[in-house]
Amino acid sequence: MKKLINTLILVVGIVGFSFAQDAHTAKSNGSKALSASKTSGVYEFTLPADVTSDKVEESSKYYTHYFTVAFDENTHVATITMAQNDSKSRHVIARFFTACGVQNVVVDDKSFNPSEFAESYLK
Repeated sequence: MKKLINTLILVVGIVGFSFAQDAHTAKSNGSKALSASKTSGVYEFTLPADVTSDKVEESSKYYTHYFTVAFDENTHVATITMAQNDSKSRHVIARFFTACGVQNVVVDDKSFNPSEFAESYLK
């Protein structure tokens, strides 16, 4: 009986941890879309469900020199349009994610922290 209770506690903990990770995860449209975005200067990401338009507006106002953000609160899609499409400016997207509370960015089913994401896909 004790093993059953311990097993249930372990399973509930793992499931809870999995959901907690999703709560702070932004999703890209994949590596091919990110490559195209590097050329066009327009990126789309689906932000976590707990991110509000107020949070996006508050966080993005510090980065208007680098990009603008249009946010659809119904779909949680943030469209980032670069003001100057260079590596340094694109790297600031990682700071924007952090300001919004994003801890991970998913690209093609792989998860990266914002800094790793910037190094891999925004350079």
